[in-house]
Amino acid sequence: MNMNVIDIFLTIHATSRWNELKKTQGHCDSELSEAGRRMSLLMAKRNDLAGVKTIFTSDLKRAYQTAEPLSERIGVSIVKSSALREGNWSHYHRDPEYPPLNFDGPFEDREALTQRAVRSMTDIAKSEHPSPILIVAHGAFVQCFLSQSFSTKISEYKGIRTAINHLQYTDGNWEALTLNDDVHLREFVHGVTTLDSG
Repeated sequence: MNMNVIDIFLTIHATSRWNELKKTQGHCDSELSEAGRRMSLLMAKRNDLAGVKTIFTSDLKRAYQTAEPLSERIGVSIVKSSALREGNWSHYHRDPEYPPLNFDGPFEDREALTQRAVRSMTDIAKSEHPSPILIVAHGAFVQCFLSQSFSTKISEYKGIRTAINHLQYTDGNWEALTLNDDVHLREFVHGVTTLDSG
């Protein structure tokens, strides 16, 4: 019997302007900072991503801007989905320059986000999109999904922006092959925060 093995590279978006200002973003649509754009360019050079067949990101700028250099390099268009957004927190920072985007659902706590993250990741894995698949999401989204799906490994997870977490989905089961692969960031200028902070 043939098993359908889906390879998924899951990561957190690169550093945004609001990350550097330490503002809670939620569904507010802030852009990548200059440092974040450099991180995305370095991620796009990774050899293990050269064979990606499908790219999913949230529909927030900081997520799809992270994937744009790779998309251009390999000629694969980006599929944007609101289901991959950060938590819809009630305490997001309000700023008229970056109002929150509309979202089909109520405010969320971590339990609600975990349910959405597991459902969204599973839907992508079960879809007919070709593998390998890159998914660029958000800090709490990735943390909630990994905590629920890999409870024995979550202590190893570091929440590094653009680090690659290589997962496999086979007949309803998830496996974590590698976590926190940030080899591309070794070229990055020291002093810029790469750990997830919102």
